[in-house]
Amino acid sequence: MCLLMIVKKLLSKKKKNSQKRLTQQHKNPYVILDVTRRSTLREIQDARKRILKKYHPDLLVGFSDEFIHTAEDRCKNANWAYSTLKKKHKKKNRRKQYAA
Repeated sequence: MCLLMIVKKLLSKKKKNSQKRLTQQHKNPYVILDVTRRSTLREIQDARKRILKKYHPDLLVGFSDEFIHTAEDRCKNANWAYSTLKKKHKKKNRRKQYAA
């Protein structure tokens, strides 16, 4: 009886983690920032700044709460995409540095 409960707990945790991974896989950082795959780190930074200037909740005074909530989500996604691509560029540059 106790073994069965342990197995159920492990299976439920596994499902939650796999669902979380699936939602993150569908997010494409290049699409979120509207940049190409060959973009430089500077172009990626500019795209992030452009999105944050346009959708930052503090700048949207007088808009509906629903619009502000979606703007917050856009800002969070832009920050996530930027950090993801920044790590990728740093890793790529590190590989080139140590390959020589």
